[in-house]
Amino acid sequence: MIRFSTYRVAVKHDRGVASLAVRATNANAARSIVMATERCPLRAIISVKKITRPATRRRAASRVIPYGYASYADYRASRGKKRKNPREGFGKRRRYISSKSSRLYVGVRGGFREVFHSVFTPTEASHGHLYGAVIGPFRTFKAARIMAHYGGGNPQLQSVADAERLAKRPFMEDF
Repeated sequence: MIRFSTYRVAVKHDRGVASLAVRATNANAARSIVMATERCPLRAIISVKKITRPATRRRAASRVIPYGYASYADYRASRGKKRKNPREGFGKRRRYISSKSSRLYVGVRGGFREVFHSVFTPTEASHGHLYGAVIGPFRTFKAARIMAHYGGGNPQLQSVADAERLAKRPFMEDF
């Protein structure tokens, strides 16, 4: 029986260091998975550490962001005081959006395309300093990756629907 373990892999990118959790049989397999997924050379991997116990969620990551606010900090600042429970004092009709309901978009920056998540629809005010153009929202991560990788200058891939259609095809299973 093959036993899988969780490894924490630190990768150095142009914009800093990213830490990824990978399920693999050993450290070398974890390196290979990260190299294939991130399309990076071996020298970009800084460290590989085996995680002995499952990672727990930090309290700040599981907070609910009220509808109409960009972050929990914005919400807290507008309320004037810090509350332990963000839902405290509101009626049942208040609509909340959790961080799990974020949508996938592809941002275009100088010919480079990258997939990102956003709870709110990206506008020039919110994402204009990061991207020159934004494509989306996408229903699947696979379609967003296909648009980011093959979308530039491709006449067969001009809309979100085209990317979703290609993501369903069997020859794109390994993408």
